[in-house]
Amino acid sequence: MNSNWSYALADFLQHQPGVSAVRIDAQSRKVSVATLGEVDLKRLEISLAQTIAAIESQLTIPSSAPKGFILRRDGAITEIAGDSSETTSKLWQWREFAWPDLVAEEKKAAGLRGLEHDESEWKELAIFASACAVFGIAGAVTESMNIGPWWLGHALYAIALVAGGYDAAKESWEHLRKYRLDIHFLMLAVAIGAACVGAWGEAALLLFLFSASGAMEEYALDRTHREVSALLKTAPKKATLILPNGEEKEISIEQLQVGERVIVKPGDAFPADGVVAKGKSASDESALTGEAVPVEKNPGDKVFSGTLNLWGVVEYNVARLP
Repeated sequence: MNSNWSYALADFLQHQPGVSAVRIDAQSRKVSVATLGEVDLKRLEISLAQTIAAIESQLTIPSSAPKGFILRRDGAITEIAGDSSETTSKLWQWREFAWPDLVAEEKKAAGLRGLEHDESEWKELAIFASACAVFGIAGAVTESMNIGPWWLGHALYAIALVAGGYDAAKESWEHLRKYRLDIHFLMLAVAIGAACVGAWGEAALLLFLFSASGAMEEYALDRTHREVSALLKTAPKKATLILPNGEEKEISIEQLQVGERVIVKPGDAFPADGVVAKGKSASDESALTGEAVPVEKNPGDKVFSGTLNLWGVVEYNVARLP
């Protein structure tokens, strides 16, 4: 990238449709953009964050505007804009964004990716399993009661096999491309073998059981993800730190260090794992253990992040970060 940071902002303006100017106050850590017409705010915010993060350390260095752009300064505020008329600039709509913290955003995104789960997957598997059961039963009834032409029963069984084996076939193909065999391939092989020897009903039953168990497994996994997400949303965001001089200071839990002393008042959650140093209370640990009975806490007892302090004021030493 050009050492002249204004070139980076000019490149940002050129590649953002509808954005006409950028105004930066590095001292107050504020950034605003002038837009003209409709813009994709989410995409704009991400691109702006990447641009500011790349040039943040250079903003105090004098710079000149690239050809075709205007650079204005007013104290600590710097504005770079495309060469536009005064009439056009009056139509600009200024939007202010929080100063980008790309590292924090990447950590947040990584955490969210770790919790990502397709909630509709179990529903899709349940639909295929149900279709397998319906067509399998229809095939069995048709075959046993000689309803319709001779091939109708086999056709219904075939539809049941396709529905029941769809997910297994998809998973098997992904593994076969990596030269690996798994249980999905074995189930398909057994079902196809059963159909080849005329045991169509047994093949459909096998794939129904396999696809239904897969749907139930995904449903259980989906519930687990939702419960974990709910716990994370209710997790404490702040902690009250006791300074060496005895004063109390509220900080974010990201600033906590092992060994520091924290005070927790009644009704507040413990911000990190630790060991009680002073005070008596009881904590509600049902979110972790499922046990509704309060757990008494005395000096020397362990407390856990996210659990609720019920009635006493407790001071404890942080033993493990949140």
